Amino acid sequence: MTVVDEVRIQNFRSIIDSEWVSLEDGVTTLVGPNEAGKTAILEALRRFEPNKGFNEDDVCDYVSSPDLENTAMVSIRLSGVTPASSSSRHTASFNQPDLLKIDREIDITIYKYFDGSYSVESADIESEITQYESSRQERSQNLHKDLKSLASSMLDELSEEDIGESQKEIESIATQSGNSGSIYSSFRSTDKVDIGGLQNQYQTLKGILVSARSDDLPSPLTSQAMELERKISSSRPAGDLFADHFFSTVLYQNPPIIDDSIKLDKVGQKEELLYSSLLEFIGIGPDEVEGMDPRERRSTIESAMSEFTSLFTKFWTQGEIRFDLDFVNGKATLLISDESEEEQYVSQRSRGFKEFLTFFLRLLTNNGGESFSNQVILLDDPGIHLHPERQKDLIEAISNLSDFNQILYSTHSPYMLDKSHINGLRVISSKNGHEGTIIESNLTKARELDGDSLEPVRGALGATFSDSLFGSNQTILVEGYTDRVYLRRFANIFQNSGRVEFAQDAGIVDMGGGAKWEKYTRFLESEGYDYVLLLDYDGVEDNSDRRIEEDDYLDKEDVIRIDSILDKTISEGDKVEIEDVFDREDFLRFVCDVYEDVSRGDFEMVGEGKQSIVEDVNIRFQKLRGQQGRDIPDFRKREIADYIDMQLKKHDVGEVLTEKSVENFTQLVNDINTSLPQSIRTKS
Repeated sequence: MTVVDEVRIQNFRSIIDSEWVSLEDGVTTLVGPNEAGKTAILEALRRFEPNKGFNEDDVCDYVSSPDLENTAMVSIRLSGVTPASSSSRHTASFNQPDLLKIDREIDITIYKYFDGSYSVESADIESEITQYESSRQERSQNLHKDLKSLASSMLDELSEEDIGESQKEIESIATQSGNSGSIYSSFRSTDKVDIGGLQNQYQTLKGILVSARSDDLPSPLTSQAMELERKISSSRPAGDLFADHFFSTVLYQNPPIIDDSIKLDKVGQKEELLYSSLLEFIGIGPDEVEGMDPRERRSTIESAMSEFTSLFTKFWTQGEIRFDLDFVNGKATLLISDESEEEQYVSQRSRGFKEFLTFFLRLLTNNGGESFSNQVILLDDPGIHLHPERQKDLIEAISNLSDFNQILYSTHSPYMLDKSHINGLRVISSKNGHEGTIIESNLTKARELDGDSLEPVRGALGATFSDSLFGSNQTILVEGYTDRVYLRRFANIFQNSGRVEFAQDAGIVDMGGGAKWEKYTRFLESEGYDYVLLLDYDGVEDNSDRRIEEDDYLDKEDVIRIDSILDKTISEGDKVEIEDVFDREDFLRFVCDVYEDVSRGDFEMVGEGKQSIVEDVNIRFQKLRGQQGRDIPDFRKREIADYIDMQLKKHDVGEVLTEKSVENFTQLVNDINTSLPQSIRTKS
């Protein structure tokens, strides 16, 4: 999945200059009061997509004379992307430009300007971009002539029966002079070839050709059309290519809830696109319904709706759900059933369910009826009308969606904040005077360690602490993503098996690095809440022991070091992470499961030195990559954590892990239990 690392917005509505703002791989939350500028941020990102432009009303009022020609309105940065293998919404084809066939990882910055044009920078492929632009301008000079030639060939070689009422359109293109239409809005070069206009006219001719297709259609004509399509595609500016290849958005702003039913003759109208998308997913056109054999139609619907249900329940996990579609009296009706198997109309379901279903269908519409992934999904105040408990359900559904998409959503509800992922918060504020909207990524920047590290969030929301991120009285602070994944999964396993009881409201919070523990613990201490601090051991370079000892605010009994639960002597210089809690053989087996290009024999000495097993494996991957004929990817411990989490979710723990791993994690949870009374209780 292609991920946008950073964005920058300038001269757009209330935003003078956001500067570069980092985005999370999964979910980024824009939090702030009404009128702070959250919607402007989402709208600016939506406008980055090709074919979506800017107008005079979008220009920031706080800037007296903005340099719109040379200052990008929206810019994005991507790192480590490989154009040739990116999971773009566009598939590779015969006419894909050479610039998108690069098969190595690159860092790239794409800029979009007020006039809709793009530019691109990448030190990794600077020579390729220069070469492409030079040859592109040369190729583009003859495109208009080639288009007229194709139109003339169609008039000569297709019969009047093939062409029908399209003859005048073809003649108009064949006889036009110069470059028709306005200058292509996405063109920032000196030549004035209207690539966009040519592309639109070509699509008109292509549509006529497809309609006229028959067994005796002249193959040279088809070849001529395909060659022109290739030339047009390879004549687009480099910035356009990358923007179109890497960036696709859908903005969701609480449209009307989907109706219970729709008349078939209304399907396809703008206000009825949700049912249109559903029918497209099923594969039955509205004009085909009445003419189909009833049994064939029922079989097609059942098969497609089963697939639709499976796709929906990947993201909505609040109970068993099944969908069906019925055609009666010229209407299509969506029906829903749950464990009771009693069918209901959409209007009979909860507001939260209806909103998410509408949102889901909107995504489906944006993808032409196909299952969706690799989108930048923009949600403007989702779930605003939902009960707080249902907002928590929506957070879970959004999190599930982020496995396949990058998501940004705005909110001013304290219940729409994911307390386990506060690193994903961006505080949005609007200062008095002419400073415009400000985006703050660092929640502690304003006060550092002198006060409440989440004061900007609470101030932006106008919420009390009990309504905010740490809504529970117990919090477990962990260093990173994999700590949170493992601890949450094993806590659930042990609770279900009766080993320990894990309180429902205990929050596991990813601090985004062990160095940040002072900010978090001081915040919790000041509020009087119970917590446990779980830290790695970083060997001789680790000075956190001294910092912990010298911290007057910290209760030392609230600190657990992962090395303390391992049944082995830890020497000075050793490093221990949560992955070391696993039995060595278990963890290496998971590595080989996830990375098919390596085998157990590649890791004979791994896990026996002073480094953590993660560092050992990473070093070994680097060495393997240097071997001739070995195509070894980068090692990412997050991928291992996600894989183990999925295996433990699907199978019994004894089928996945050796007893040693289970014993170690039991000890870890019990240690947390001892340090956090009232949150986790050992069962006798």
